[in-house]
Amino acid sequence: MKTAVFLYNPESGKGKIARNVGCISTIFQAYGYDVTPQRIDFTVNPFDGNETIDLMVVAGGDGTVNYAVNAMKRKGLDIPIGVIPAGTANDFAGAVGMSREPLEAARQIASGAVDRVDCGCVNGLYFVNIFSFGIFTTTSQRTPDQRKHKIGKLAYLIEGVKELRAMHAVPLKVVADGQAFDFNSLMVLVFNGEIYNYRELRRQLIAAGHAFSTQGDAEVVLHGFEQWGEGVLDRLRGMFAFALYDTATGELFCARDTFGIKPLYYAVEDGRILHTWIENLDGKVLLEA
Repeated sequence: MKTAVFLYNPESGKGKIARNVGCISTIFQAYGYDVTPQRIDFTVNPFDGNETIDLMVVAGGDGTVNYAVNAMKRKGLDIPIGVIPAGTANDFAGAVGMSREPLEAARQIASGAVDRVDCGCVNGLYFVNIFSFGIFTTTSQRTPDQRKHKIGKLAYLIEGVKELRAMHAVPLKVVADGQAFDFNSLMVLVFNGEIYNYRELRRQLIAAGHAFSTQGDAEVVLHGFEQWGEGVLDRLRGMFAFALYDTATGELFCARDTFGIKPLYYAVEDGRILHTWIENLDGKVLLEA
């Protein structure tokens, strides 16, 4: 019989994973696995004593996946890792086609085949999805877990707006294919929502000379502001709220969709933004910052 460890964070998915530990274990048993549920303890290596297992199943977000990958690499092991998306951000799990329903994701893992993916490594630390620094990193690290569990991804938006007040241009040096590039990052975008017509706008911006580094809709907002200024709002179709800070001018530009599907509120006193909050559709305040 094959052996597996089911590594889970009891707080993930607002407790949904903890409530389904038995059902998830039963699914793997039905596919011939002797599975051992194990709560995550970030102070220890989950592969200690589990060096010979056939599968490590991880329930959590992108940070939990990176934790498991680094723990495995430190032990010099090469064990398949299955991901049940259960965090606030589950970009990697979504990229590889995992269902957001825990039981269905468990079936995908138990019945699926191993597929290798690339890992990056920076200063001895491995990552499987994205490498970031500056405001992107500090916003993620400083967003309280309790807030994430309460309102989800909007928690990152609020923390990001707070971080903008201390934002400054970041000097960068990138070396690729033997060439070095030095530049400063002058603009930062905190974005929540979806732009329905971003592919059309992306084509227009590329024709105007803009170069994109991602395939998503958020970067279209950033380049669109560079190209059209506030006029970008006349071109956006979707539901969104965003804050865009220009470190060169010190200007903060905030906007939301016409119908307020993604609400954005703020208070100003003596020309300074002092207070931000997000409300749900019935007007109840969900978060104040």
